[in-house]
Amino acid sequence: MQKVKIFFVLLFFSLISYSHSPSEITASFDINTKMLYVSIEHSVKDVKSHFIKKIEIGINDKTIITQNYNKQQNESNQQAAYLIPDALVGDKITINAYCNILGKKSFIFTVNSPE
Repeated sequence: MQKVKIFFVLLFFSLISYSHSPSEITASFDINTKMLYVSIEHSVKDVKSHFIKKIEIGINDKTIITQNYNKQQNESNQQAAYLIPDALVGDKITINAYCNILGKKSFIFTVNSPE
């Protein structure tokens, strides 16, 4: 029984060392076209076994978009674009990105008026 416990502890720590949260989220919102552009930094060796599995977009603390993935676009990041027709100047947009193994990163910003 002790060997089984040790095996699972080692397995747990190896998964933790293999996985990691997304490192950075950058985003921009074009108020004229109502388009949100998102880039999530997540360095991986194999885009099919370790990837951004889900992106959630919220506006004013309400989730409006959930997108699931089966692999990552490339070994360095996942990018996405979303049409958010209801977004107004002053709205708070929340972006949550989830690793398929372990970890989550969030980014929050306020929609600004066009420059």
